[in-house]
Amino acid sequence: MAKKVAYLCSKPDCRKSTIGSKADGSNFMRVGTAAHITAASKGGPRYDPTLTSEQRKHESNGIWLCPGCGRLVDADDAHFNTETLRGWKIDAEKQAFESIAYAVSIGSNTSTIPTVTDLSFVKRLGLPDTDDVGSITVNLIKAANNDLSAFKRSVSWPKHPVFLGLKLVNGSETKSFSAANLVAVNSNFNEIAVIAPPGTGKTTTLFQFSESILERNDNVAVYIPLSEWTLQAKDFLRSISIRSAFVGFKPEHFMLMAHYGRLTLILDGWNELNENAKQRVSLEIKALRRDYPDIRIILSTRQKERSIPLTGPVVKIDALSEEQQKEIASSLRGDEGERLLDHALRTPGIRDLISVPLYLTALLSQTTGEALPTTKEEILRMFVDNHEQGAEKAIELKKKLLGVHREILNALATEATYKVTTALSEFEARTISKKAMDRLIEQGQLASSIEPAKVLNAFVDLHTLIRSEEDGALSFQHQQFQEWYASFHSEALMLSAADGNVEDLKALRENVIDQRIWEEPILFACERLSRTGESGINAVSFVILETLGIDPLLSAEIIYRSSDEVWQKVKAEVMEFAQWWHIPDQVDRAVSFMVNTARPEFFDLLWPLISHENNQIHLSALRAGKRFRVSVLGDNIQKKISVLNEKLRKHIISEIAHYGDIPGMELAAKLSIDDPSPNVKFETISALLFRRAERNATEVLKNSPDEVWVELVKRSCADEISDPECQKRLSVEIKKYTEEETDPHKKIHALITLSEESEEIGKKVEAHLAGADPPVSKDPSFIWRVENAYKKYPDAVINALIKRLERDKVMPFEAEDYLRFSGILIDEGTIVDTLLSDNATFFL
Repeated sequence: MAKKVAYLCSKPDCRKSTIGSKADGSNFMRVGTAAHITAASKGGPRYDPTLTSEQRKHESNGIWLCPGCGRLVDADDAHFNTETLRGWKIDAEKQAFESIAYAVSIGSNTSTIPTVTDLSFVKRLGLPDTDDVGSITVNLIKAANNDLSAFKRSVSWPKHPVFLGLKLVNGSETKSFSAANLVAVNSNFNEIAVIAPPGTGKTTTLFQFSESILERNDNVAVYIPLSEWTLQAKDFLRSISIRSAFVGFKPEHFMLMAHYGRLTLILDGWNELNENAKQRVSLEIKALRRDYPDIRIILSTRQKERSIPLTGPVVKIDALSEEQQKEIASSLRGDEGERLLDHALRTPGIRDLISVPLYLTALLSQTTGEALPTTKEEILRMFVDNHEQGAEKAIELKKKLLGVHREILNALATEATYKVTTALSEFEARTISKKAMDRLIEQGQLASSIEPAKVLNAFVDLHTLIRSEEDGALSFQHQQFQEWYASFHSEALMLSAADGNVEDLKALRENVIDQRIWEEPILFACERLSRTGESGINAVSFVILETLGIDPLLSAEIIYRSSDEVWQKVKAEVMEFAQWWHIPDQVDRAVSFMVNTARPEFFDLLWPLISHENNQIHLSALRAGKRFRVSVLGDNIQKKISVLNEKLRKHIISEIAHYGDIPGMELAAKLSIDDPSPNVKFETISALLFRRAERNATEVLKNSPDEVWVELVKRSCADEISDPECQKRLSVEIKKYTEEETDPHKKIHALITLSEESEEIGKKVEAHLAGADPPVSKDPSFIWRVENAYKKYPDAVINALIKRLERDKVMPFEAEDYLRFSGILIDEGTIVDTLLSDNATFFL
């Protein structure tokens, strides 16, 4: 312990040396003490009964202190608690390392080597000397975990959350990873934008991001719902400091964390803000970035916008894979859940929906499988109906709200949507509720008004609305529920406008159709109206034609989400519009419009582009829609694709697999199985694995020749196939490949994908990792390769890292963590000599 902190006291504001020469120079003396963090026996300071005898004796439970500080921490164990001492220990060891690596002296009260500017900044904060970076980090992380737990309780944390698939898009490079690997991404980039469609699990994923960061114990991650924050007058750091979980902390503590790059702000809901609120958030981020260049910011939204105030990469959230769907179904409903999922996967119209966590969970929670809903609106309606019809809830609703609850909720949702927010202040919500009840009284639906506060409390008690613990702001359990309730307002406008009401037509055009925030409520209303009789069909048809001149892509989405009866009414005019809009031989916005409708009637206009010899044209056409909806290709597409040349077939089939909807991935697999080209099969398998459609990829692989299996191993894709039969054959190919391949990186990746584990394989991993030369220490491929190797062969990785140190080779990012937790102590030999040399180069 003494050597790991350079024989200096670990207390940040002490740092006295505990070793030195005797007065006569005859020898040296050591005066420090190895103090227990948690006591060795019952009754001692900070005793922890959960530890074993071995754990109490272990070096990790000790801290090196000078005699005075040793007595001090034991005399006041309430103030100098376990978390504080562990923070001191971590920072003292890190400073000792940095003092060697960067050739600077130790003696600061921070966790990094301080500059004059650093010391001046810390002094200006006015915090007490005991509030050093190490102890504040430990204590704030504990508080941040409590804060996150409170948010989980308020947003109905899923019963079985899964780590969703993520894609890091940085320029032209796209890499798949999971929330558990976010720490590496967060370490490399100060700013990240998270993009996710409605209901995908954005907030759940952000919570998982926070958990992953907090688990590292060196960074404070704080979740901030932007719609709530904009109701406050405080800046981000001050608004955090007043939360109940952070009682006792000041804004200056968060400033300290931000200054040293130990604070990550996770900002949720950019898309929920109006323009004024967005401008305020942008200015706040700009100010933070100016004052604290090392602060980390993660911001979420539904779609990428030019106005997003971040310059870092984009993280996109994937739809659920079939394996994840099965995991959720089995967790929620057991065997019955898996049967229901199988039924849903075979039901056209619902396969795409259940790739979204919100809709899969609602479906599994509310249906028996006898008659499945086929639209988003129907699933949400079913969810709301079942929520309200529970015996206890039904009695409470009738007793407290006299059966008019939906009208009030519609009013709250409508007003929040017009305000472009998901959170209303208590005052706003009471005012809206009062106005709604006044209208109901005028219409004779309510005899007398109910106290608005009682109405809102009833909604909160019944879990229809949630109330913020900090400022009392009210919001729906999920933005999609707000949009569903607001859809009844857009529905009323549609019906009235279609009947000739000029004022409502104007309001519909200017305030609803032309405002992006209303897109989902419009689509919910159109799904519902288009399936409820002639008047509804006429109203949706009217809206489609009106929307063509305002937002054609929204019109295409309405066509896609509405019934076939609506399409038959508008087909002639819509096709005439598309033909007028489209410029032949160009992939223009009209192509996106046609693909998004999913109507096969547009095939003759699209096929010349999709089958064009110029890859810039056919690739652009296949990527024109939100997802390439393969029904736009009609029923006879297999024959048309089969007569094309190999290059075109490869591009078309793999692009459909990559960018298509769920039926598109199934079509791509079928086309690839029947295709004679190994290149077509491999590219399709790669695309399907990228989409995590392993079942489809496995079907193609089992119908592929040997060269496809070999290529799968060479391209490092074999680890994504879990089918036992395929794994057995892939293992044979991997062993052949590792004997022939010369690149150590590729050898390591191939070895760790083997399903079998053995001492022999571990030795090979160790040898290749010890000799591999990555371009830079933070190369993501190198980081993830080491991480995956460590999971299977920890001893081999530790040995390899030590050999890399001895050979003065570049170390992978965060290698010090693997070595620290290994328990290995090195105080002499090649590594120490190299660290002390003037030309040490491996810490980049």
